[in-house]
Amino acid sequence: MFMYYNIDIGEEASLLRFILIFLILFINFEASASDKLILTRINKMQESDRIMNSIKKNILESDFTKASQNIKNIKNWADIMIQFFPQGSEASETNFSSASNDIWKEFEKFKDNVNIFRANANKMFVDAQNNDLNQLTKSFRDTKNTCNSCHENFRN
Repeated sequence: MFMYYNIDIGEEASLLRFILIFLILFINFEASASDKLILTRINKMQESDRIMNSIKKNILESDFTKASQNIKNIKNWADIMIQFFPQGSEASETNFSSASNDIWKEFEKFKDNVNIFRANANKMFVDAQNNDLNQLTKSFRDTKNTCNSCHENFRN
């Protein structure tokens, strides 16, 4: 057999096959991890929208208990939302995300929007706990406006 730097050609081919398979699996794992994060983000955004609709209904019914429970979910999402927008999770033709590249171009502005959303959600929770319908209506409107503004600026 032909020897090349003391490595048998068959061994070298096996090593190259191993490296190639490893790289393919690693790249697919990375892509699938990113895709999973994006799908989770999309689901969380849709869930957040449904919860905001439920809160609106709770307010119309003056049901502060259910409103508080729903607002807790919004608060929890506001606390972790930024983690679902890492660099490299931009929209593409294959991942169904509508996140604009402006999120990452203007990340500080995006984070400011998320922080305003968090503050509004916290205010909404306090207002629901205090059974203050007028303030809850206002803080709900502020929270919803923050969502809409962010979507206008950072969604395709």
